[in-house]
Amino acid sequence: MLPVIISQVYQTASGNAIELTNIGTTTVTNISLVLFKDLGIASASAISPTADLTIASIPAGGSVVIKSVASIPGVTFINSPTELTDASITDLADGDDTIILSKTINASAWENRYDVVKNISNETSLVRIDEITKANTSFTISEWISFIDDAIAVVGDTKPIPAIVRHANAPLLSEVKTPINETNCGLGLHRISPTIRTGAAWSNGFPDKSRNVIVRETYTHATGNLNARILDVQNSNVLSVSDNALIVLNNTNINVNAQIRILGTAQFIQVHDGKSAVTGNGKLLISQKSKVPNVFRYNYWSSPVVEFIGGNTYRVSEIMKDTGGDLSANSTITDINFVGGYDGASTSPIQISSYWIWAYFNSAGNNDWVQLKEEGYLSKGLGYIMKSTGLNPQYFTFLWKSG
Repeated sequence: MLPVIISQVYQTASGNAIELTNIGTTTVTNISLVLFKDLGIASASAISPTADLTIASIPAGGSVVIKSVASIPGVTFINSPTELTDASITDLADGDDTIILSKTINASAWENRYDVVKNISNETSLVRIDEITKANTSFTISEWISFIDDAIAVVGDTKPIPAIVRHANAPLLSEVKTPINETNCGLGLHRISPTIRTGAAWSNGFPDKSRNVIVRETYTHATGNLNARILDVQNSNVLSVSDNALIVLNNTNINVNAQIRILGTAQFIQVHDGKSAVTGNGKLLISQKSKVPNVFRYNYWSSPVVEFIGGNTYRVSEIMKDTGGDLSANSTITDINFVGGYDGASTSPIQISSYWIWAYFNSAGNNDWVQLKEEGYLSKGLGYIMKSTGLNPQYFTFLWKSG
């Protein structure tokens, strides 16, 4: 089996492209690319290919991009790949074509295949994930991330809801067309294995939504969104994301002594379906501010928080902290001083009156408020009211593990 994989397939009305990458350590020659057009779910066994192309050579770590047209409108290639134009091998449409790498190009091509991709939808680019370190004779959808049409409606934006919708932060074709340099989603570059933040740099290309991203040093990300398919913050390091989004498609792991800090206008966005996919016993922190003008007014606070991974409850004293102002990459996390009496104060640490922490559970009556104080338990998703310190604005830092 040659150390070459199909690393991306780009299919749009304005042009198609197939990216092949040599993931080995030496130059590979005479790579045969084969197309079975309109195959659908039928077997390609003993069928002559629709088209084939032999690529003379691909250097170690290099990529070749085969295009349907000389210049695909709106697409920027990165890393100076070898570019070939062949309309026959890239004649893709409607999600029923099969592309293989094979040792032969005749009716025995399927039996001699060593890598396969198929079911490429219109206006989509399939990008291979970076854990794939060898070719696969079976098409496995979990090995690929679909970067889809930006024009698909965002779920919740229109009524009635269209038949096809997407997450607002789904992987998009625009990320393939105009990629950040050194990203796998760009045509022309593909790196296998994770990219690691260490030594003040990314070790193996820049993160994108197809990448396994590991943070092994304390790092503040402040330019553009930080994207990952899988994110792992290791050891006792702190990942801070400032005024941009941290977008993770699948799992986020925060080591027991590690932290993720969401600073300023930043957001932590998980794109996957189903329940939370945060593991580890590290901390996730975000700052919120109260703008009530005095100690007599309430704020209502609510967030899907728990004290422990797998838990279903939280206490105000365990998830609401003081950092002496707006949360920063270097803030010290301090317990709030919950006091008796009726007034809070903007001391250091801040003082909050325990008396005014109340919750309203499902009830038909207007007087069914329950006094929690700081040690009362709330189920995740339920909120509480609390009076502040009188300082406007007064910052609070929420510390939690997503449930």
